[in-house]
Amino acid sequence: MADLPLAKLSLKALRDHPDQERLRADARRVLADNLPAGDAELGQVIFGLLIMYAEFDRRAEASKTMVVTQWRQSLKSWPRDVLERAAQSWISGPKAAFVPQPGDILAQCQRHGAFRRAMAKKAREFLDFKGDTL
Repeated sequence: MADLPLAKLSLKALRDHPDQERLRADARRVLADNLPAGDAELGQVIFGLLIMYAEFDRRAEASKTMVVTQWRQSLKSWPRDVLERAAQSWISGPKAAFVPQPGDILAQCQRHGAFRRAMAKKAREFLDFKGDTL
């Protein structure tokens, strides 16, 4: 993604660029890649992370469902691959022995997804200027 002209050029340069079709296609792809995970995908990532901890595993099913639902509210705006990288970062990080809280994984999502969010914002601004949509 960093090699796209969208990442390298200013909005003004993008607007003046001779290959508008390619830039619009790139911008649409950046936006599509940044779509949030669906409920099922999000639940799988969260449950997959939390089930590794005995404290979570010992809970009643209703309690597990409630916890996953609460986590969904905190993490619902992130794409699946960013969520998976965030979970993996937690598991392989120095605090892996502790059950993460939604804010812990949210911080990891922000760390891993900041560039993509910035690119999506720029893509949206570029497409809005062109009167285009996803």
